[in-house]
Amino acid sequence: MFDRFDTATIPPTPWKNGGGTTLELMCSPPGATLADFDWRVSIATVAASGPFSRFPGIDRTIVLLSGEGMHLRSPHDGVNQGSVDHLLIDPGVPFSFPGETSIQASLVGGVSKDFNLMTRRPQRAAVSVLREGTSLTLGVQGLLYANAGRWLVGDISLDEGQGVRWSHAAPATSAHPLSSNAMLIFVRLL
Repeated sequence: MFDRFDTATIPPTPWKNGGGTTLELMCSPPGATLADFDWRVSIATVAASGPFSRFPGIDRTIVLLSGEGMHLRSPHDGVNQGSVDHLLIDPGVPFSFPGETSIQASLVGGVSKDFNLMTRRPQRAAVSVLREGTSLTLGVQGLLYANAGRWLVGDISLDEGQGVRWSHAAPATSAHPLSSNAMLIFVRLL
């Protein structure tokens, strides 16, 4: 039912602009590229301020995982009218925006790491950040990622940096933190 993963074993992909790297956690359909995925989950390490890549027709959700974060701003021009002006500085708080929006990211401090969900319209997905035990309705596709602490998902133990993903209907399960200050990210296709 679950496919386990560990971010320590996923090779990072450097960005073309040299400003960071990406770890792809899940892409649907399998083998899809940035031009034809239905939805994609990744972790980015942002090492330099710069523009976000634009993805027309894609809804994006970003969650700060570590670091001091970024100030996300869109320009006041004929298209964006400054539609985004957001400080992504609180770890574990999802922020959503349309992928076609021009956004400049300015690092607040040093290197930051963030979790990214991209969903091609009309597909929809939800991101939840869990800090306490709960029961989960998993749905047909999704992913659970232990960003901090240890977690028990069903009968699977996850350490920080590990997760599980599924691509077929999965039964409900439970998630329980096994350490203090634990944070689990839950993504499911709606």
